[in-house]
Amino acid sequence: MNSLTDFALNDEYKRSQRLGDRLAELESLIDWESFRPILRDLSSRNGEIGGRPNTDEILLLKVLVLQSFCVFAGKE
Repeated sequence: MNSLTDFALNDEYKRSQRLGDRLAELESLIDWESFRPILRDLSSRNGEIGGRPNTDEILLLKVLVLQSFCVFAGKE
C-alpha cells in the first residue's frame, strides 16, 4: 500500500512529465562553455592561504539563471 507521500510525489511527477523538461531544453539552447572565459576572470581566487576550492563558474551562472526564472514567475 502506498503512503500519502508516495501518492503526492507520483502525482507531482506525472504533472511535471506533462509540462516537459524545460531545463533539458534550456541546456540544448545555450552554449554554457562560451561564458567560462568571462566568468573565470570575475570569480577567480588564486590565494596561497588555502580555503575552500572555487565553485565551478558555469554552475554559478546556471544557479543565477534559475533564480531569475523564479523571480519572473513570482515565486521568490
